[in-house]
Amino acid sequence: MSVEIFKNLLIVGFGSFLGGGARYLISVALGNLSKGFPWGTLMVNLAGCFLLGLVSGIFGRTSEEGSSLALFCTIGFCGGFTTFSTCSKEALSMLQTESYWSLVLCRYGIEYVEDPTSHKRVPTVNRAQFTSVFDDDNYKSAILYADDFQKSVYEEEAKAITEIQKGILAIS
Repeated sequence: MSVEIFKNLLIVGFGSFLGGGARYLISVALGNLSKGFPWGTLMVNLAGCFLLGLVSGIFGRTSEEGSSLALFCTIGFCGGFTTFSTCSKEALSMLQTESYWSLVLCRYGIEYVEDPTSHKRVPTVNRAQFTSVFDDDNYKSAILYADDFQKSVYEEEAKAITEIQKGILAIS
């Protein structure tokens, strides 16, 4: 490996380290504000795309496209800052969570109706089971993949479903 390639590798690697660190800090800060959607990752990717376009435009006009600073800023920092893999991972996790929760709702025959008094959507159980929702493998998988907000929603819903089931089984 030539000295020039090794130098460029170090420059890109350091830029990527800083970009990845910045992405992580921003995602954590914005992640605390989000409820069920990875807003931090979306905002980082949008900002990163804008920054990459801006920096590439600047370096393209100054004929510094192949310079060390251009490599550091574009491939390094912006490459580490934005990431399709993080976005894909979070989208897949959201889909998995919803899929597993949907399987729970189907298995237990859950339908949501509006309570005429509170106007809240409440679960009804159309197919009572002897096993608790909390013991269901799909419920456990939904909890595994859920973020903190989703987890709290699913846990509350599972409690309500369990109480309804107990009432139905006590009558039968």
